[in-house]
Amino acid sequence: MNLLEEKILKMNHIEFESFGYRLMDFITDNPLLKNRGLNKNNEPVGYTVDSYSDDAEIVGEYSVEKDYFTDFKKPEKDIEHAIKYHPQVKIIYLFSKMEATASGGRNFANFVKKQENKYNIDIKWHDLRGIIDYIEKILVNKPLKLNQLSKFIPEIPEIFSSKINRTKLPHMPENYYYDIEESFNKLIDKKFLYISGVSGIGKTLLAYKLEQELDKSNLIDDIFFIDLTNI
Repeated sequence: MNLLEEKILKMNHIEFESFGYRLMDFITDNPLLKNRGLNKNNEPVGYTVDSYSDDAEIVGEYSVEKDYFTDFKKPEKDIEHAIKYHPQVKIIYLFSKMEATASGGRNFANFVKKQENKYNIDIKWHDLRGIIDYIEKILVNKPLKLNQLSKFIPEIPEIFSSKINRTKLPHMPENYYYDIEESFNKLIDKKFLYISGVSGIGKTLLAYKLEQELDKSNLIDDIFFIDLTNI
């Protein structure tokens, strides 16, 4: 068992739901995705689905049930639950922290197919192995997003240090004001921006501020900073 697998298996239902919500956000690439949140007792809010898009056509459900892939009562309930609260749903994502066996995976795939035909919707499911594969094969090439998982798995930088460190930016003061609107609009329009000028006028700072704005707008998957100081 690797460290990433171990950390996911140790998550309780609240932790896994928050973790799964972030993964679903990445997978669907939907910045309008919502999560139900917690009530005053620090428990997930009841009488609603776990996650849903702004138009409720995408719904996500998360589970830590150990028999998720052997007794289909929980996933069946999740599907019925999603359709009950959001009858307009078109895609349901099912996340489980358990790993399906080879035969269990085949049986579950057959179960999902029947549910898709029954309700005329798409159902996409991810077990533990599917989640880890997504992180190791897809997110490993998107360090900005990979870093966000550190909130749930603090060891992420340790596990993927060689990938994450390649994007490390120089420190910039947060309270430093810089008007980037014109440069930002040019970059969005042309997909390329060449910044030049004499030393000390703020070229690196402008690039840093543009990166922050692009990241907040969900317009980039990755960033590379190449330090040429000693070259």
